[in-house]
Amino acid sequence: MGAAVAAISSIYSNTEANVLFYIVGLKTTIPHIRKWIENSKLKEIKFKVVEFNPMVLKGKIRQDASRPELLQPLNFVRFYLPLLIHKHEKVIYLDDDIIVQGDIQELYDTKLAPGHAAAFSDDCDLPSTHEMVRSVGMQNTYMGFLDYRKQAIRDLGISPSTCSFNPGVIVANMTEWKHQRITKQLEKWMQRNVEENLYSSTLGGGVATSPMLIVFHGKYSSINPMWHIRHLGKFNLCLQVGTKVGVLMPVTQSNFFKKLNYFTGMADTNLGTTPVSTLISGKTGLFLTLQGSLN
Repeated sequence: MGAAVAAISSIYSNTEANVLFYIVGLKTTIPHIRKWIENSKLKEIKFKVVEFNPMVLKGKIRQDASRPELLQPLNFVRFYLPLLIHKHEKVIYLDDDIIVQGDIQELYDTKLAPGHAAAFSDDCDLPSTHEMVRSVGMQNTYMGFLDYRKQAIRDLGISPSTCSFNPGVIVANMTEWKHQRITKQLEKWMQRNVEENLYSSTLGGGVATSPMLIVFHGKYSSINPMWHIRHLGKFNLCLQVGTKVGVLMPVTQSNFFKKLNYFTGMADTNLGTTPVSTLISGKTGLFLTLQGSLN
C-alpha cells in the first residue's frame, strides 16, 4: 500500500497529463488505500479503487514455488485487466515497487503493432545490465523461467536462450487483450503448471512472469528501455550522462524507504512503526489511463 502511494505520487508530480489511476487491492485493504490517499498530498488525483477477488485463482497456483513470496494474489492482477478496468482502450499497468521520473504521457504513447495486446521491456535491452545479471545469477532468458526438462515446454519451440521480458511495466491494448482471450490463455498455463510443474521450480521463481513469457512470445511490442530501469539500488547502474530515465524499479528496502518518504512528503516518524518489508510485500495492483487520449 505504501509503495503504491509512492508510485502514484511520482507519476502525478512528473506529468501534466490527465491521469486516472486504478488502484487494485483486496477487500481488507481498500479502506486503508482510500485513507492513505485522501489524507495525503494526493487527495487531488483522479482515482478509483477496485477490489480483486482472489477466488479467481483457486486451483491455478502451485504452493511450492521457489520464491513463495510471489504467490500473493495481487501478483496476478495483471492477468485480469479486462475484468478490473472497463471502458478504456489503452492502459498502463505498473508494479507498485516503482518510482517514475519521467512524463507518463510518453510511456502511454508507446506504439503497439497491429495485433499486439501488450508492450514490454526486454530484459536484455540495456547493455550496462548484462555483466551484473551474470555476476549475481539473475535470469534474463527463458531458461531461467521455464523448465526445459518438461516435454510441454520443449514442444513450444522456444529457444531457452531467448531474451525474457519484464511484466512489471505493461502498456496494454484492451481490445486486443479481450479479442485474443489473453486472460484465458494465461489461466490455461497456470493450470498446466499446477498439474505438471512447468515453471514453479525454475531459478527465476516463475509465477506471474513465466505464463506471460509463453503467451506473449513473439507477439508483443517493445517499450523504450529507458522507461523500465530494473535493479535500482541493488547495483551501481551506469547510464550515459543526460540519459532520460522513466520508470525506475527500486529493490532494496533502504532505498525504497527513502523514496517512499521523499515522494509522499511523510516524515520518518509517520512510518516508523511500520516495517519496510511489510510495505514491500503488501503489493497493490496499479493501473492508469490518460483521459482525453484513448478512452
